[in-house]
Amino acid sequence: MNTPSHGGCTITVSPICQRQAAVSGRIVTLPPNVSFPERGCVAETSRSTSKEPSYSDSSGASGMAEPLRLVFDTVALRGQSQMRLVTRIGRFNCFTGLKIFLPSAAMRELFEVLYEDAEMLVVNKPAGLVCHPTKGDEYSSLISRVRLHVGADMPAHLVNRLDRETSGVLLVVKGDKRVGKIKQLFAEREVSKEYLAIVHGHVAADTGFCEEPLGRDEQSVVAVKDCVRPDGSTARTDFVVEQRFERSIPTPSPRPHPPSPTPFTLLRVRPHTGRKHQIRIHLAHLGHPIVGDKIYGGDEQLYLDFVHRRMTEDQRRRLILPCHALHAESLRFNWLLKEWVFHAKPEAWFSDFIAGKPCTPDWAEKYL
Repeated sequence: MNTPSHGGCTITVSPICQRQAAVSGRIVTLPPNVSFPERGCVAETSRSTSKEPSYSDSSGASGMAEPLRLVFDTVALRGQSQMRLVTRIGRFNCFTGLKIFLPSAAMRELFEVLYEDAEMLVVNKPAGLVCHPTKGDEYSSLISRVRLHVGADMPAHLVNRLDRETSGVLLVVKGDKRVGKIKQLFAEREVSKEYLAIVHGHVAADTGFCEEPLGRDEQSVVAVKDCVRPDGSTARTDFVVEQRFERSIPTPSPRPHPPSPTPFTLLRVRPHTGRKHQIRIHLAHLGHPIVGDKIYGGDEQLYLDFVHRRMTEDQRRRLILPCHALHAESLRFNWLLKEWVFHAKPEAWFSDFIAGKPCTPDWAEKYL
């Protein structure tokens, strides 16, 4: 991205080139050297010292002369990408009324496509994205993004599902003809799934498993939380140690001290059953919860505060990572007389942590 300056307004921009925006029903033409930012980009503006306005519209109005911090967000609207310009005033965000519309051809990437043909779509689901809608816009869930990708007239079915914070391989079947049979493969456990997980501590054994039964945690205030319980459903999870490593993690207040080496382990995990939160519960039960897990990491208050958007900086530092470190790395199955194998790379925050890049206080903001 480049950073052009126009009329005292410095704007961080992306290479996308579309020149018009709608501001409260009016058309605003941006300078020719300014293109639309990608989601999450920040535009820092400064007080204009020039007589030239920072923007002008067809009515002759001008603006953006005051120092502002602008944050761009993106949603999808009727096949178009709509960028909303948000003004940050102090600690608060508010919509300025600027809405930027891009044609579908210029829409930012919905997801990484691993494979696609006439009947099947395989994607690398981003962390932090729910599979099914919880909000109104068409960009807030994976299935709504899939429908934007394949078109509204094509039925699309998610065959496997991943938790909101879990990234990785996810299979979509187009149309209604094949979906029943491929879902049957999953139901009959004829699909091999492998995950990568970063857990707290050094796992002593190079290989191991957990086959404790799982069921609802009736003692928890978190409604979606399950636990190991004798009368639960059968479940089995195997694991292999990929790497043991240490990272220097800053200690949260009230008594911060210099970072000290903290042990972690990268595991390759294979679930033999598909119970809710199975991998997360089993690894926590073995004494090695997944890094960043807000429910099973030992303090479920983190999840409640996250849901209610009241997490503190200390809580974020305790989590270390912006999402729980669980990635669906591969999917393997036989279908239509052929073996299908799909692999997905983890996101940058996951790989960077393993590679030893430092965890700074703005770690979460860097990626999500």
